[in-house]
Amino acid sequence: MLKSKATFSFRHSSYLLGFIVFFLCVYSSENQAMFGFFKSYDVELSPKVKGRITNEGKALSGVEVMRKLYYEGYEKSPVTDYALTNTHGEFSFDQSVIQSKAPGNIFGQDYLIRQEITIKKDVKDVRNESDDGYYWLWVMSKGWKSVPPVNNLLLNLHADLQNEEIQYDLDISQYGGSQYQPMITICDFDENTINSLLSPD
Repeated sequence: MLKSKATFSFRHSSYLLGFIVFFLCVYSSENQAMFGFFKSYDVELSPKVKGRITNEGKALSGVEVMRKLYYEGYEKSPVTDYALTNTHGEFSFDQSVIQSKAPGNIFGQDYLIRQEITIKKDVKDVRNESDDGYYWLWVMSKGWKSVPPVNNLLLNLHADLQNEEIQYDLDISQYGGSQYQPMITICDFDENTINSLLSPD
């Protein structure tokens, strides 16, 4: 009798193990990707960037511009690169795209990308203790999906170092972002372009 029970238990376990193996085979990688558990996504940390730096209207050459990109879903964050302005005060950065599984993760799907583009001030230009020592050409946070209208702004970062910082609240809700997304800059943007992106009053 005991032998019979043991045999039954062994067979029962074998059937259960076989069912589990069968289930895992049927649950294909396609189905896994559908739920995003194992799929890698293209995450645009930053589109291509172009700009021009002046001081009281005069083009500045040889100025170092720094771009820092933060994303919790990327182990090498922050991604930092530098560009020097040419004789016309112009600079540029290439598009930055990485692979990440975070957008398919229930916890990582809401991770934000923080974009910072700055120029370090000379000591003589630091006004007071509350001055962080940087000219902020651009600082903004966004989701992992590309936002074309915002990308267009980043192709026209024309900044005079005498400009005051301005905060714009952008409506990027149709791209999965916030209706009131702050963006801080000293850049001069086309009035019609920036107005079309502003959050409702």
